[in-house]
Amino acid sequence: AKSQANCCLAKATCNDYQCQTKEKGLKLVAAQTATKCATNAASCSEATCCEADTTKCGVGNANFVCPTATHYNNPAANTPDQAKSQANCCLAKATCNDYQCQTKEKGLKLVAAQTATKCATNAASCSEATCCEADTTKCGVGNANFVCPTATHYNNPAANTPDQAKSQANC
Repeated sequence: AKSQANCCLAKATCNDYQCQTKEKGLKLVAAQTATKCATNAASCSEATCCEADTTKCGVGNANFVCPTATHYNNPAANTPDQAKSQANCCLAKATCNDYQCQTKEKGLKLVAAQTATKCATNAASCSEATCCEADTTKCGVGNANFVCPTATHYNNPAANTPDQAKSQANC
């Protein structure tokens, strides 16, 4: 038999939309809790049902400003629904010390005076020109720091020796 119970479904409300699960730093607009949507919860309008939850970091840290001298925004995809705080919304900027010049296989070392210099964001954002200098105790790229005696020796291929200790045997 035809009846409303057999043929119809109740329209969803904004409350059914669950704004807080959208990973956008949203919450339900209190005044819209009972607002009816076109059909099911998927038909609800985010613009009608939801608003920014200013207790959260928000997309792109819309609700929190990181101290720019020492921190940068945690990537937006990771933080919009995190509680608003420096620990959740920001990441500490790397320093030249984090760049690890000596691991670049170029015969480099950290410039001592730049150890605490802040980079733009993470260690990958550090500048080799700012953070590093030639380590003259190593052979260096192309044996820049050691001259082989040309009558009896030739340079070891540069790709193999920049970080070797400076000596005739290594360079």
